[in-house]
Amino acid sequence: MAFFKQFPKVEYDFRRSGIKQNMVDIFRGVRPLPTFLDNYSAYKFYEIKNGERPDIVSRRLYNNPDFYWTFFVVNDFLHDGYRAWPMSQEALQEYIEKEYEGYAITTNPGLIKNSDGNVTGIQDSIVGKFQLGETITGTDSGATGTLTKKDIDMNQLIVQNVTGAFIGDPTLIQNTTEQITGATSSDTVSTYQAFKYADAPYYYYDENAGTGAIKQIILVNGGSNYTSAPTVTFQGNGSISPTATATISGGKVTAITINNKGSGHTTLNVTITGGGGSGAEARVLLYPEEKLPVTNAIFIPGGVAESDLAYQTYRDHEFKLNEERSKIRYVDPNYIGQFVDKFKKSINA
Repeated sequence: MAFFKQFPKVEYDFRRSGIKQNMVDIFRGVRPLPTFLDNYSAYKFYEIKNGERPDIVSRRLYNNPDFYWTFFVVNDFLHDGYRAWPMSQEALQEYIEKEYEGYAITTNPGLIKNSDGNVTGIQDSIVGKFQLGETITGTDSGATGTLTKKDIDMNQLIVQNVTGAFIGDPTLIQNTTEQITGATSSDTVSTYQAFKYADAPYYYYDENAGTGAIKQIILVNGGSNYTSAPTVTFQGNGSISPTATATISGGKVTAITINNKGSGHTTLNVTITGGGGSGAEARVLLYPEEKLPVTNAIFIPGGVAESDLAYQTYRDHEFKLNEERSKIRYVDPNYIGQFVDKFKKSINA
């Protein structure tokens, strides 16, 4: 029972000659039937094996290859059609090598300030620079390629059809960077890191995320009458307890310095005792449990220092996405006939 056999036919004058022909109304569509959406027992879940096509999965689950189209109806991410179906590992590798050919070049923007300390510009920013389609050339490496994409958020220039190898590696002592120039725009910037595109950052995250460590201690009340630094102690449920030191001035606690961030905590309280005074209070902020995207521009609020940065590559992202797509839900074989009949009636309504 092929998918488009369920669809109604409409008359259409292709040549605008007054002669109408019957055609399948492929623009007709319905969402999964509410009775099935609300009935969780009508669905089961399946993990697609490497290289399995929809018709093969249909035969495996229903002993019939023709119910493959139901997968595309009941899974939201498959509404884009077969291109959203998970690829085999071999096909995925081939796709990545083709789609992510070339280099992702990042710069290291920094604020330019005048003698009064006022910001007058941003050095090595790619904003407003370069034209898509122009040739990019490395001054020292002699490498050339076509600029196919500018990602302002990630501060990346994507250069493909590359000849040679662009220079950019801040971990090396010599020849770490080079100037690159656009042939059409004549714009220039200095490289910071030159990644193979597939292995470039898809997004950055704070490497402390998910560790249950302290991100910040906020001093709520400095208290009074302290003659010496009080003791800072923590009560939490993690594997490693944090440590911190209090600083006093004028009889008040003025700062708390984290010595050890600890780890494994989901809840954490802090108390300040001793030192001859009282009333000092603080609260703790933990790093988020999820590895949420952050900016690596430290001069922007929320920016994370490079020493605390980690990233997921484009390659990793594609593998993760493909893995997520391999987990689908399907209509229980006991309900498949009922589902098909109701779908046919809805699509022809």
